[in-house]
Amino acid sequence: MKPIALVLLAILLTTNFYTHAGQFTSIPIVENGVITEYFSVPANTQCNIKVPDMPTAICAGPNGRYYHHFSQFFKQAIDPQEVVNYLIQQARSSDPDMRLVNQYNIPTITRHVLQQGSQLLFKQGEQVVTYALDTEDPKKNQKSVSALIFSFLPNNGSPVSTLRALGYTVPLSSGKSFDDIRQELIRYAHSYQYDNNWMQMANNQHAQFLNNLSAREQANFRRQQQIHQSNMNALDQSFNRYQQNSAASDRAQSQYIDSIHDRQLMTDPNTGTQYQVEGYYDYNYVNPNDPQMYYQSNDPNFNPNINNNQGEHYIQLE
Repeated sequence: MKPIALVLLAILLTTNFYTHAGQFTSIPIVENGVITEYFSVPANTQCNIKVPDMPTAICAGPNGRYYHHFSQFFKQAIDPQEVVNYLIQQARSSDPDMRLVNQYNIPTITRHVLQQGSQLLFKQGEQVVTYALDTEDPKKNQKSVSALIFSFLPNNGSPVSTLRALGYTVPLSSGKSFDDIRQELIRYAHSYQYDNNWMQMANNQHAQFLNNLSAREQANFRRQQQIHQSNMNALDQSFNRYQQNSAASDRAQSQYIDSIHDRQLMTDPNTGTQYQVEGYYDYNYVNPNDPQMYYQSNDPNFNPNINNNQGEHYIQLE
């Protein structure tokens, strides 16, 4: 966490240039050779920008009026108040003459950052909080207002955080109130705008990432469905084999019992209805309207339908 201490230390630096209020110059922020965004400072302000490992900008004019930009990325979620407390402690250790006058939030900067972030797909679900620090250092003749902007992204289950520190400093002897300094700091913070070309490129890259992620998830879902279906097919086959074996066992058992009791199972060829008949005769007949009426014979010329009573009709079983 040591690099964060540079935030307030950078805000406490002094230079000797003069800024012309009302006339502004747009300053690009270049990261890894690409312009990502712009901010504006009064014209004739000299800016020293260092990128990309620890993006910083110090823009200064005469009489100790200057602007600061610093940002740092974290591969995890961080506690804003804990970081703020740490920064204050480190700044006091480095400069015992620095006095913290006030600490508060600046919602208007938070709203601006969220509005800007809403234009970027990868910032969906972003959470932002802005802490402000009013400080003064009589020995260095400095009076500053700093905004510490904490941004949190869910990042598909792997949360990341960004700290951006913006500061505006004037000479303590200038007589400027903290309210005046704060208003200029808010204007400075609101001047940050994303570069349109970079924004389009970032959105295209994230859209492609989301498409690839969706394709992987769909492929994984299909694989899981195939595995599930394969498991279900195996269970079905196992159950079918069990039923077949059980049915075969039941048939064998039934045939064995029938053989003991001198019975056999026969079928009506017209309807498929099965009947259990006693004994082993070559010819077995049944009245389908009354199964209790049946004939059995070994005589091939026997015909139970000759000289029947009305309503009687016999079917030969097979």
